[in-house]
Amino acid sequence: MDKDLVFGDPTAPRFVFWEKKLRATPSGPDIVTFDLLTLLGKIRAGLGAVGILKGPAPGGRGADQNKVLP
Repeated sequence: MDKDLVFGDPTAPRFVFWEKKLRATPSGPDIVTFDLLTLLGKIRAGLGAVGILKGPAPGGRGADQNKVLP
């Protein structure tokens, strides 16, 4: 089985398939035009990137809520 694994190129661009549309994920200033984040989400991401905000948004969906349970 290990022989069948193929690792992706870490330098290749990343994409998200959402609502039948393939969208490139932002990698810098293009986050302003990224349509999967709300304005509040973009502000929070920017503040988190510079170290002002840390942790999940209060009352928001945390990473543990996105897991699929058996």
